[in-house]
Amino acid sequence: MEKMKAIVVRKYGGPEVMTLEEIAVPEPGEDELLIRVHSCGVNPADWQIRSGKRHKLQEPFSYIPGFDFAGVVAATGQNVSSFQVGDAVYGGSGGTYAEYISCPANTLALKPASVNFLASVEGSTCNRDGLRTQRRISATTGSRPVHQLSDK
Repeated sequence: MEKMKAIVVRKYGGPEVMTLEEIAVPEPGEDELLIRVHSCGVNPADWQIRSGKRHKLQEPFSYIPGFDFAGVVAATGQNVSSFQVGDAVYGGSGGTYAEYISCPANTLALKPASVNFLASVEGSTCNRDGLRTQRRISATTGSRPVHQLSDK
C-alpha cells in the first residue's frame, strides 16, 4: 500500500489539533481521478469545521481539511475519458490538505497553461460554481459544455 502525508483532525479545537500523519494514498473510483495536489486553499470553512462551529461531525472522527486545490492527474478511474494522466487540473473536493486526493472527474477543469497552480486555487471556488452552472445549462439546453478555460 502506497503512503502519503496529510493533515488529519481527530478532535475539535484550534490549529493544535491538526496533525501531520502518514496514511494510505486513496484509490480513485471508476468515475474519479487521483490527483497529486500541488496547492490547496485555506478557507473559513476549514477552521469552522475543525472548531465544531460548522457541520458537526459525529465523534469519533477522522477528517482531512481543505476544499480547493490544483494539481496533476496521477491516475484515472476506468470510466474517465475526459482527463489523462499528467493533465494539470483545479477544482474542489474534500480532504485537500494531503499529497493526493481522489475526486469525481466531473468536478474538475483543466488548468490554463498561463495560470500557475497557486493562482488556480485562489479562484477555484468562483470558477467551480461557474463550471457547475455551465454544466447545468448544457444539460438543460443540450449545448456542448466547455471543459477547458481559455488561456487568453
